[in-house]
Parts: sequence; C-alpha cells; structure tokens
Amino acid sequence: MREQATLERVRERLAYDPDSGLLTWASRPSRKICIGQQAGRIGTNGYVVIRLDGLNYHAHRLAWLLHHGVWPAMEIDHINGERADNRIANLRDVDRSTNMSNRKGADRDARTGVLGVYKHRQRFVAQRRIHGVHRYLGTFDTAAAAGEAYKAALQKEHA
Repeated sequence: MREQATLERVRERLAYDPDSGLLTWASRPSRKICIGQQAGRIGTNGYVVIRLDGLNYHAHRLAWLLHHGVWPAMEIDHINGERADNRIANLRDVDRSTNMSNRKGADRDARTGVLGVYKHRQRFVAQRRIHGVHRYLGTFDTAAAAGEAYKAALQKEHA
C-alpha cells in the first residue's frame, strides 16, 4: 500500500466545507492555482480526484480525513450514489459488501441488464449477495419484475 499523506499535511494544503462538500486550496500548489480555488477534477469514473504531493487521492477520502481526523478504515460510500457529492452527510465508512449494495445499475457485462437479476432457463431470478451469502428473492417471468423484487429487498434492508 502506498504511503498516505498525514492529516497535518492535508490540512496545510486543503480546506473542506462539510455542508457543500467542496475542497479548496489552502495553500498554492502552483502558480496557476490560487488559494480558495476549488481543488481537483472529475475523473473518468465520476469521482473527484485531487493531486497532492505527486499522488492522486479521491476527494471523498480526503473529506473524511479532514472532517474526522483519521483516514477511513474501509471504503467510503456515497449514500445518494452521486460520486461527486462529497458532503459529509452523504459519506459513510462501510465495508465492500455494503458499498456494493448501494450500486445504481448492473455491471456492463450483465446479460439481463438489471442489477441483481440473472436468467435461468426461460425465467429470471432475483437475488442479493450480502457479505458473500446469496439471498434468493424469487423467480419471475420478466427481468423487470425480478428487478422490482430486488429493489424492494434493498429498500426493506435500508429502511
């Protein structure tokens, strides 16, 4: 694992507004950037990335560090699914399983195109995977119906 910046170093370089989720420069990293200017750029995967001392960091991890004073122990989940929304109220430190359950859509290579649904013979099966355990939700005539069962199970779990 690469060496992470210290809290002190990050505080020297960046300021964080937990209500807006914006990280701004507290010191000038270069002549082109002014103090108070918004830090980072949106990467190809939709996350805000900030280059600090020659290393790239996801802004949500830096926001967590600046707000809580420690690096996140696990993964940072964007509760509303918006990868660029780094308000502290939208961030939570969760394990991989919980983070993956908050995904919006199916994998690009999913044959049904519906999250949590696969085709078995001529019908569609909905299932959830939580901490490595598959939970069967039912078999349905359409992928859409199976997808609705999956969404209902998600809402029930997060209620």
